[in-house]
Amino acid sequence: PQAAEIILALGANCPSAVPCLVRGCLNGLKADTKCKPAVVKSLRKLASLSPREANRIRGILQKDCALPELQVALGLKHDARASAMLISSHIAKEYDNRLCSKQEQSTI
Repeated sequence: PQAAEIILALGANCPSAVPCLVRGCLNGLKADTKCKPAVVKSLRKLASLSPREANRIRGILQKDCALPELQVALGLKHDARASAMLISSHIAKEYDNRLCSKQEQSTI
């Protein structure tokens, strides 16, 4: 229950460790999806350290295609333009996926 506070303290005391902490959270999420609320809470706490950290975290999440809802939330809070681009990119990918799936079904 105190994982978010511990991760926040680690990130505050050693900013260069923030990317490693984020990767650790994502690895935990991949290992057990039940811990998603704790991971999101931890990442939000880390993002609260500074706008720079929030953008770094959002970048890592975007690179790993993880937690799109958190990516958007962090983007809206710290960089609305990047958030709009992220949303439009996500919509375009979804459209392409659906279009490809319909084309595959029609060829069967």
